[in-house]
Amino acid sequence: MKKADLTVKIPIRDKDGKVVGEKEVARYAGLLGLAHEDGLRKVTTTLIQIPEKENGMSAIVRAEIETRKGLFSGLGDASPGNVNRKVASHLIRMAETRAKARALRDAVNIGLVAIEELGSDMDEDEVIEDTPVEIPAGDNGGNGKGERDEPAPKFEARPDTPMTDNQRRYLFRLLAERGIGAEDAREKLHLAFGVESLAKATKYSASTLIDQIQRGELPESLAPRPEAA
Repeated sequence: MKKADLTVKIPIRDKDGKVVGEKEVARYAGLLGLAHEDGLRKVTTTLIQIPEKENGMSAIVRAEIETRKGLFSGLGDASPGNVNRKVASHLIRMAETRAKARALRDAVNIGLVAIEELGSDMDEDEVIEDTPVEIPAGDNGGNGKGERDEPAPKFEARPDTPMTDNQRRYLFRLLAERGIGAEDAREKLHLAFGVESLAKATKYSASTLIDQIQRGELPESLAPRPEAA
């Protein structure tokens, strides 16, 4: 795996918001990729604490990662005080991502902090959660082999930020795991997002859909087609 796929450099700002340096951090996608190379067998998460007023709206999740090297665990927490305000309504999801990132770091022996573990000074668009898989050409500007032809998009913080290439690839993988082929998946995703082109789907809608699928709440528009009798 290339180092560029595992880490990313982020700016360090002083109290006035001026950039005074940069910091190298791990990417969730890279950590997960290394775990697959190490024979990833299982990823499980447990909600330890539900965010409530009594606990300062703090969510705590425990994650366990099993590879052929053994079992590794990590705790992740998220509260309005340590997440970007744009994801403050998704505390459980953020705590789960942080827990998995920490467990993955132990599993693949990476000491760098993961970008998902950083606090409220980071923008939600700097959180990269997905891993590449093969998808058909035409929807990502690639060559049909899961390879990206253009450089990674710069981080942006607009409400209409397009779905990322990683999100698109991850959706195709999730659907493939549920018996939906690539071409069929593309049509179904067009319907699910209500768009003519996946380039028009937003990052927020993609994140919401990924959450639904991971919870086992597959929308009717994405259900596998019944086999012909």
